[in-house]
Amino acid sequence: MHFIVRLSVVAAAIVIVSGCSTWRCRGFIDTNSMPSDRPKHNYLLEGIDGGIDFRHLAPNNVEERARMPNLAWLSEQNALIATTYLDDISQELGLTNAVAGASRIRIGIVPIEEKRLGRSSIAWPMCCTFGVFPGHLADEISFDVIVQFIDRNPNHVYATAQVAQVKIDSQFGLSRLDMDSPPDAVSAVAEIRDEGTIGTGRGLRPQRLRDVFVKTVAAAVRRAIAERELADCEQTAQPSTEFGPVLFPAPIQAERVMTPGWGASRTYTHPVPKTLEDYIAAAWHRPDTEEAKKLKRLVEIGIMNRDEWRRQTTERWQAEKKGVGK
Repeated sequence: MHFIVRLSVVAAAIVIVSGCSTWRCRGFIDTNSMPSDRPKHNYLLEGIDGGIDFRHLAPNNVEERARMPNLAWLSEQNALIATTYLDDISQELGLTNAVAGASRIRIGIVPIEEKRLGRSSIAWPMCCTFGVFPGHLADEISFDVIVQFIDRNPNHVYATAQVAQVKIDSQFGLSRLDMDSPPDAVSAVAEIRDEGTIGTGRGLRPQRLRDVFVKTVAAAVRRAIAERELADCEQTAQPSTEFGPVLFPAPIQAERVMTPGWGASRTYTHPVPKTLEDYIAAAWHRPDTEEAKKLKRLVEIGIMNRDEWRRQTTERWQAEKKGVGK
């Protein structure tokens, strides 16, 4: 028994020093469709100190950070490569120009669960086959991406969410048996790999994990924008890797419900005027049709006086009232 243990330790040490490995990091979101076009409207990502809101992962929340170690690490990497998460997500979405009147977006990350799989594969099959068959470790980091849209006036908030998962797969052994390079993962919104002798690219893996996280969050925001705009989306296949389908956990519904704007309408609409005076006030202060805008413009440039404008606006009110009653 002691001999087998020693042999396993030696085999593992040899693999670490001179073995072969593959490392794949992929990002997915739980959806069966994605938008094909750019957003129709203008948006601006905002947050505290250029960051995004990682819920329940403050340094003093030891229990939650222990449950979600990878996401806890990501929560501290806002400026790992000298740029912020919001800068990188904005660039990924193409939202790089601040435009007056743009709807603001805030992003919240809610931990769901993190799975660490395959630790037993170090003993079997890797060590028990002297590294001929590889060990396979996997980390599945699942979280909810909550997206809030904040309109400028009035301060209307609409929130939606998308479950996401970053999946890390690592194989290692003394041979390349069963380590053939697979095709790209199905429906992955991000994918980065390094393959070859152990150590190849290892120093870049933290940055690569952050990059995949950024692209995954950006994809969730892109899907949220499409939902808000009721945009056309293209059907996508069930997300999967060479190791099987990606399984998403259920979101924590209480976290969604407590978010301001959850359950609100996608866009703000002014209340329908109930009286003629309400209608006249709305037509002057916030004209919402081309005809109303044209009439107001005629008054502003002196072609029409206010009495005539009021008479025509009253006629429009009466015509619309009749139309509603039909």
